[in-house]
Amino acid sequence: MTTSSNATSAIAQCICRAGFTGNYDSNWVASTTASSGCYPCVDGTYKGAAGNATCTVCPTNTFTVNNGAEHVHQCLCNPGFDGPSAGPCSQCSASKYKASVGLNHCVDCPAASESPIGSQDQDACLCKVGFFKHDDKCMPCGFGTYKDAVGSAACTACPKGTNSSQKASVQVQQCLCLPGTTGVGGANGTCTACRAGKFKNNLVAAACTDCPAFSNHTETGATSAQSCLCNAGRNGANGGACVKCQIGSYKDFPGQHGNGSAE
Repeated sequence: MTTSSNATSAIAQCICRAGFTGNYDSNWVASTTASSGCYPCVDGTYKGAAGNATCTVCPTNTFTVNNGAEHVHQCLCNPGFDGPSAGPCSQCSASKYKASVGLNHCVDCPAASESPIGSQDQDACLCKVGFFKHDDKCMPCGFGTYKDAVGSAACTACPKGTNSSQKASVQVQQCLCLPGTTGVGGANGTCTACRAGKFKNNLVAAACTDCPAFSNHTETGATSAQSCLCNAGRNGANGGACVKCQIGSYKDFPGQHGNGSAE
């Protein structure tokens, strides 16, 4: 792997070609040491001109695919980096990765996963908060569960007496008191049953609601206004408006219907 000027046959004028380095001299023919001869530039280096100079290290964050590189443009961006040949090379942004040396670009992590800046492999893509790994895919945590850390771990069940109102919940604070109960929920909160005369029909962080005017009930933990019955002397649908009994009629118990006409 040598060359000489003016097609001379003098071995003393032989020098290492581009892409090769070494100590090629008149003593090389008889030499048996590894210090003489021309050798290809090792991976990650190049040499662009003939001569016995050493190979040059590739620019920062680049590498060569094969040894014996003759030009800086054979230095390509490392795994985890993106850019033109010879650089400059920039780290793959978060939630992207690049697995090999080359001109190929960083690619997106699979759906619902993310990776750190400069990731070099798809294995660096981990399920986002609110998602868990199932059959090599990141799936949303179901109702009643949450996940507050990036990774492949399973979702965590909400504390007793709470539930989440949406899939892919990311924190225990999204675990809310069940219908019929009220409180702050979450990890350290407590949920207490709605008192008599109140109800709560949804999964929200809210107080129980009073029964409509002139209605009541005696149960605890009511989940619907339908539990509210019109008081004696008033009539109407459960949970609805309660109106006075008409003249000449009466009702002496809670509920929807009166006893009848007064004699």
